[in-house]
Amino acid sequence: MKKINFTIKNSTFTSVLLGFTLLLQMACTDFLEVAPPSKIDQDLLIVDSISAETALTGIYSILNAGEVNGEGNAATFRRNMLYILNGGSDEAVPNSNQVLYQPYLTYTYNDTDIMGREAWLFFYAGIKRANFFLEKIEGVTFQSEVRKTQLIAEARFLRGVYYQYLAWLYGGVPITMSIDGNGTENLSRASLQKVYTQIEKDLRFAYQNLPSQNPKSGRADKWSAAGYLSKMYLYLASAKENNIDRYHTTAINKLDWVEHDLFYQKGYEINSAIIGQKELVEEYVHLFRAETNQNTYGEVLFGVEATNNQDVVMIYVNGFIPQGNINTNGGGYGIVRPSMELINQYNEKDVRFANNVTGSINNQSLKENFFGVEYFVPQAINQEKTNISVGKWRQPVPGSYPLEPWASPCNFQLIRYADILLMQAEYEVKVNANETVARTYLREVRERAALGDDQLTNELTLVYRKYDMMEEIRDERSRELCYEGWRKLDLIRWGIIEETMEGLSLEGSRYQPQMELLKNNFATHKIWLPIPASELILNNKLIQNSGY
Repeated sequence: MKKINFTIKNSTFTSVLLGFTLLLQMACTDFLEVAPPSKIDQDLLIVDSISAETALTGIYSILNAGEVNGEGNAATFRRNMLYILNGGSDEAVPNSNQVLYQPYLTYTYNDTDIMGREAWLFFYAGIKRANFFLEKIEGVTFQSEVRKTQLIAEARFLRGVYYQYLAWLYGGVPITMSIDGNGTENLSRASLQKVYTQIEKDLRFAYQNLPSQNPKSGRADKWSAAGYLSKMYLYLASAKENNIDRYHTTAINKLDWVEHDLFYQKGYEINSAIIGQKELVEEYVHLFRAETNQNTYGEVLFGVEATNNQDVVMIYVNGFIPQGNINTNGGGYGIVRPSMELINQYNEKDVRFANNVTGSINNQSLKENFFGVEYFVPQAINQEKTNISVGKWRQPVPGSYPLEPWASPCNFQLIRYADILLMQAEYEVKVNANETVARTYLREVRERAALGDDQLTNELTLVYRKYDMMEEIRDERSRELCYEGWRKLDLIRWGIIEETMEGLSLEGSRYQPQMELLKNNFATHKIWLPIPASELILNNKLIQNSGY
């Protein structure tokens, strides 16, 4: 039987008990449309506190799973979600005809595309595991009821997060508390109101019952739940305020139930509670290099863990490292290129620019030593910008890690404190109409971009200043958070995605003309992915999103 590995760094669980292996196999059986290979007494799977801890690890594993019971291929944050969430934004120029990636880079996806179906499959597998865990743990006796409650809170946090990504991607989806099948058989899609009500319940429970710091690195704590709550409130409040309902006609995805002033206030209260609980790491680049994973937990509220175990890795190589040869110099395939829209946001003295936008790599490039690991240094961007690359993450000289050259042990940060500071600036504008206070949060983020130099911070503040404070915040979010999966969701909730696609430039670099694909293929109903055709066939109660 195949060993199952999990994503939690510093955990002693690198493989699991036979019983839980069978549980994971059962978790997604109905997705595969085959009968379970065997039947077991599920009551035996979580029988004590030790097996409960192991089962919880399996819920986390969805974040970075390579497959679910033999199906799928890196469908969540190991790889595919980076393209689903970053593609179709004004940051990412498409540079690939590959059938897996192109639909999500160019707004040509349909209900049979692989990544959309597998995202649905994986997130519901995580929900199913959480439901099973929450049902079975009730019968387990713990020496500490506090610890039992914390485990329940972690499972509810993960369930809430998985539903949240489903809602961001598809709109209203079936809500299931079932532990049988895939959990969505014969269920209709719930309205967004009902889905977000469930998300809020789960995340609120986690916020109230998790400790301020989880003793296990990479596990959720109180501030992880607070971060996703804040994201939820801000998304809904701004989406309602900016009337994104005009983009589609799918009734269950309407936001008429959202009181945007109330949601802004709720989000402001949660986000304000986070302020001061975390801190920015000293150097921006440390967030995106494997050697400094351990240095990032002070800033990261929640992220996806990677290790030197080949089964627990991230895959940035296709689009999010400098272009080159992965087998000889640690360069990637370059299927995503930085846009002129992003490049033009930066002052070149901003350290984030040199990290996020680079030239390519070749075997003649210089090398640098980063915490004892060698990297080829990307070349300077040439005048014609024919070699521009996304440089957010880096792959070391091949052989530096006991991994395949394409695999990275660098964590992927989902929510970090810089994002919280930028959201706080937005909340200050929306709740208090206080641009002066909002700018203090922008300045805190920019100070790191200026390496703590007050004079350069002042210079960046002057260069980046906009008459429209919300425009300035939008630009700063792109400079700080590019390629971390938030830009397209931001453009949607701000109600500017249509005008942003229409306004994309087609000149300035070798790759920029390919933005015409986004301009031509974008349609407003595509703020939602289509419900996968395979799910519509299995369940005739599901309805398709409008426009597909």
